[in-house]
Amino acid sequence: MPDATFPENTEVQTFLRGAGMAMKVKKGLRKLKSFQDVTNCAAKWTRESQVNASFETVPSCTNADVVVTITKTRKWFDERQRKLELYKEELKQLKEQCGGDTRGSDN
Repeated sequence: MPDATFPENTEVQTFLRGAGMAMKVKKGLRKLKSFQDVTNCAAKWTRESQVNASFETVPSCTNADVVVTITKTRKWFDERQRKLELYKEELKQLKEQCGGDTRGSDN
């Protein structure tokens, strides 16, 4: 997801743009103090922060550490693939209508 934006956390944005599939955001990254904080944070990120990206968030608490696990999903990729197929079909139709000439004109 090369154009993913996540202004709330640059480390998450870097992850979303990279090759990794999952990332854990721990207490120190976002001052999460309780399990309720991490649950609210995960829900907010899922609702509001998926700009040019698709992911799921899972809150958890282990050994008194609160964590949000962010896992990329295929939704963003699948939507781009669907659009690509539509564009390919449109290009094919334009080529047929223009006799194969898709350069346009200067008029």
